Amino acid sequence: MPSTNRIRNFMISWPFPVTVITILLSMIAFFVIILSIPSGESAASVFATDFKKWCFNYDPLTGDMEWAYVFMYLVQPFIVAVVIFAIWKEPLQELKQLGWWPAAPYVAAGTGLVLFLALLLPYVGNSNTNPQDFPFEPARLRTGFTAPPFAMVDQDGIERSLVPTEGKITIVTGVYTTCGETCPLIVQQIYRVMSRLSESEREHIRILAITLDPEVDTPVMMKAMLTAHKVDQERFKGLTGPPEYVEAILTAYQFAKSRNPETNVLDHVNLINVVDAQGKMAFRFTLGNRQEEWLEQSIRYLLTEVE
Repeated sequence: MPSTNRIRNFMISWPFPVTVITILLSMIAFFVIILSIPSGESAASVFATDFKKWCFNYDPLTGDMEWAYVFMYLVQPFIVAVVIFAIWKEPLQELKQLGWWPAAPYVAAGTGLVLFLALLLPYVGNSNTNPQDFPFEPARLRTGFTAPPFAMVDQDGIERSLVPTEGKITIVTGVYTTCGETCPLIVQQIYRVMSRLSESEREHIRILAITLDPEVDTPVMMKAMLTAHKVDQERFKGLTGPPEYVEAILTAYQFAKSRNPETNVLDHVNLINVVDAQGKMAFRFTLGNRQEEWLEQSIRYLLTEVE
């Protein structure tokens, strides 16, 4: 059983704690580097931003993140490293007597493993589909009919209207505050697109989310929903108003919906309308990765007309 003995000897002697402690400390260094990379358009910035979104609930627009998660990611590896050091203290003292140079290959192996995994992460989950296989052609797909005008109160009780457009691109969508399924996805999809735009580009965009449940949703409830999603409420407005009026506007925008009699859940279509600066309905999208890409491309296309 020579292989078993080699594994046993590795586990009980100093090479094992050196390797594991190196991996743990390298992980901490990796997290610190990720946290220090600013948002931008470079590959490193995009990856760091996505990583912070996944792991730290990072908001690119405000810079906020869940610091409890950050603390956990940084402190837990350190605590484990301290525990390993305490358990393997005697073998590590033997290494100290030998000099630290024998540990160099294990330090290199541990560091190399973390570096390899870090380089592999950007490719994990990537689709093999080439976006160019489904190109977005804004000039051909753009519509030009006038968007139905409306005026409702936002989450702060201030009246907001589609017309005048104030020379801005307007995203008009429909959500409701008690929706626990697709409405949060709609909000986050729009917000992700906004996060990829520059501050100067975002200045030309406003988002009007009309309630799909006007009999229930009040301005206070709309504000609570937007606050929970941590959106920029200077640009993102949740609108409500008299039920009959709101229902007429929802019909005009083709927000089909019906209440499930068994679950009492409001089933509805998921629409994201893009109105240009002249008040014309330019594009219409739904949920999905490709739809999100096209939403961003449509906004960038319309921005060339207002900048």
